[in-house]
Amino acid sequence: IFSSAIINSASYFSKEIDRLIEEEKNSQKQGEQYQIQEKLMLGVFTYSKNDIDFLRGKGLKVYARDIGKVVESRKRVPGAIAAFQKKYYHDTDKLSDIFELMTIGHRSLDNSVEPSIFKSSDIRGIADKQLSNEAVLLIGKGFGTYLSRQIKDKKNITVTIGRDERLSSPRIKKWFIQGLLSAGINVIDLGSVTTGALYYSVYYYKADAGVMITASHNPKEYGGVKFLLGFESPTKKQLMEIKEIVIEGEFNQGEGSLVNKDVLTAYKDMLKDNLEADQLKGLKIIVDSGNGAAQRLPIDVFQGRGAEVIGLRTIPDGEFPTHKDNSPEPGNIDNLGLLISSVKENQADFGISYDGDGDRAVFVDNK
Repeated sequence: IFSSAIINSASYFSKEIDRLIEEEKNSQKQGEQYQIQEKLMLGVFTYSKNDIDFLRGKGLKVYARDIGKVVESRKRVPGAIAAFQKKYYHDTDKLSDIFELMTIGHRSLDNSVEPSIFKSSDIRGIADKQLSNEAVLLIGKGFGTYLSRQIKDKKNITVTIGRDERLSSPRIKKWFIQGLLSAGINVIDLGSVTTGALYYSVYYYKADAGVMITASHNPKEYGGVKFLLGFESPTKKQLMEIKEIVIEGEFNQGEGSLVNKDVLTAYKDMLKDNLEADQLKGLKIIVDSGNGAAQRLPIDVFQGRGAEVIGLRTIPDGEFPTHKDNSPEPGNIDNLGLLISSVKENQADFGISYDGDGDRAVFVDNK
């Protein structure tokens, strides 16, 4: 049974080949003496048929048995290597090349994804513990597989993806993209955007779905994923269907494409188009971007329609250092002190405080 879990380099694999050849030259296996002669079949234990399909897709002949079974008398650690009988030998050079190409995504789901991170409307958990590279890769594969099964009449499925400014978000976005691509999904990478901009991108680029890497207003150590299916957020039922695909580990395989695009200019233009040219003229507004994804986006929109704007905490900082409990939650009164004092000191008409991904706001008047 083949898989690649922890083997990620040809050099490591070659050393294991040499070691096994040396150990097996004079070994006794099931009562049959045999010699290793240039070619050797190596196996790695897995729980998923998906790994078998992957190797076969690379042109290898694969001998597999007991897929999905747990043999109590012969427990194996995912990623463990074993030598098999001579009749199952394979070309070690070719096998080594394949193992170098394979990724940590081809490992046991039991060790990678915690079902509890799937909430009623999104995915959320402690980034460094519950959203490991392996887990995110598998979730990306699962979402891509779900889309392929739901949109059967379309050959090229496209997903837009963006992230907030949390320290973990670039890593999570990277591995989620890899999962989508490996499932045959085309990806438009938007970089750092607000959740509103991500939603708009699905319409603007005529995409089939959207993914926002964010934990919204939660403390800095959290990470998460929000989904958009067409122009709608997924229902709890749909999210549980995605979860089941991830847990089962039966993924589509393909080679999607990746492009980088900037949607923010178009998004800001759209927002301004929904206001009259001087609709905000005469207003003084304080904008607290909270060191999050909003940055200068609302400032540019308000200024573009005549308002005088003073910006606070517009520079991204995933530590959220001036927020209580390092949580970019504008609904917490302890996080509004800077905005309240600035509105009073500058005799502004009102102030706005945004959360980490810019989709939640609290307004403060001048009273």
